[in-house]
Amino acid sequence: MFVKERKGSTSNVVITVSSDSNSDSVRDAAVQRHRLHNRQFPVTELNDYLLLYADGTKADKIPGSHEDFTLAGYKAFLQRPYSKIKLYLATCSDYGMVIQLMNQLSLTVWIK
Repeated sequence: MFVKERKGSTSNVVITVSSDSNSDSVRDAAVQRHRLHNRQFPVTELNDYLLLYADGTKADKIPGSHEDFTLAGYKAFLQRPYSKIKLYLATCSDYGMVIQLMNQLSLTVWIK
């Protein structure tokens, strides 16, 4: 599963957070920033959104490790400057539907 950016919306928003920020802090800052740039950005609760990597996995651990996500840890993993880090927001309901659909598709492939 790969993340596809939504067309016609503010897709690239720069946020400023500390390097030791965890995934919840980064998500909250991103949601708040999107609210400022797009008044139609649908938010009832900050927890309605998930922070994702480009491959669609949740950004709660550093890829390939059991270490909790921190911005500094992810930067070290990528070996890129902070300005090149790109993360994504998805609603929990959309993410759940995609995971359910992917599970159904994988079951279908194995049944045939």
